Amino acid sequence: MKMFRTKGLLTQINNTHLDGRIFVSINIGVGFSSSWIYADDERKFLGSATSKLFSNYIKAVVKEKYSLDIHSIVSMNSTSFFWESSEDHYLQETENIINEMVNPVINESLFKLEKQETIERFKTNYKNLEFRGRMKMLEFSSKNRDYHFDQLAMDLQNVDLENVKLLQKNLLIPDNIFLFFHGNANKEDLKNLKLPTLTNKNVRFLFEIPNLADLQDESLVVNSKGNYQCGCIKFERLPQENNLTKEYTVLDIIAEIMFNGDYTLDVDLLDASITYYKHPLKTYKNEVLNCLTEEHVEIAKANLLKRLGKSLALYPNEFTETAGRLFFNKINIFEWKETILDIDYQSIKEFLDSRDYQIREGYLMYHKEDIESGII
Repeated sequence: MKMFRTKGLLTQINNTHLDGRIFVSINIGVGFSSSWIYADDERKFLGSATSKLFSNYIKAVVKEKYSLDIHSIVSMNSTSFFWESSEDHYLQETENIINEMVNPVINESLFKLEKQETIERFKTNYKNLEFRGRMKMLEFSSKNRDYHFDQLAMDLQNVDLENVKLLQKNLLIPDNIFLFFHGNANKEDLKNLKLPTLTNKNVRFLFEIPNLADLQDESLVVNSKGNYQCGCIKFERLPQENNLTKEYTVLDIIAEIMFNGDYTLDVDLLDASITYYKHPLKTYKNEVLNCLTEEHVEIAKANLLKRLGKSLALYPNEFTETAGRLFFNKINIFEWKETILDIDYQSIKEFLDSRDYQIREGYLMYHKEDIESGII
């Protein structure tokens, strides 16, 4: 599972026999939170929607030129292209897609078409309360990355070809691209891919990080035509670069104990949170420590390992996307599995003590005016 370089690009193979199938993800470290970057000694506006428009454009190009359907997902910190391939075709397909990603010649008419279709899909999805609620809750869970749902909506309208070219020039660099292969991919063959030479450069994302002392619990209750609710437990701490895989494991176990799979876990250098669904909106922060027992920890570990095994067996496409997304959150998916196996109740308690979290909570509720509702 060691990393190596494919023409300078960070690469990892999960060698396993899948009857000739190989699942591939190409991942870049840019997502919804990336509105501003510092490059070439100046501050530049990238736009939080640029990675989404770029990914949809690349999917369209690949479909048009190579008759290949690929998937894409944009998260807070990354953009992933992933698809099912075969031992006969994965090398050429990977080569084609990367070359299209870095191609400076953009089909302007196709880009405009994809932008308009992306905007129309966004308008349709916005009517769905679950979509709107989850995207809005990201403002709380990703507070330290300066994400704003309204800004994303505006950027969809305003981002243009120049923003996409800015992304290509500054973020399609070796240390910001991660290739992941699930199946019998060949390391030596990958090293011989015909790819352009990419050069690293000094680029960083710019965020306005709030003062921890000023942060409080938040709630948003809105009259609506329907009902939807979700909540978030935020584990505030100073920016962290160490033990993020262990932190992810610890919070995953806590979330599993408390919400039994109905949650989303996000951990990166700046933020750590559990967003939950299908559960009452109430104060959970005091339950974080109280829910931990040796028995509960072992049951949660077994559930997480079972879920990972199911993902590998039934959803290998999604597994490759998860590996790429976690990579840009500084979490190694294989170390995560090993940490689940090794961790115990006592080490979880010690880790929580060492992090010294300030725990706060966010609540979001859309409800019909004639429905009595509230936060417990």
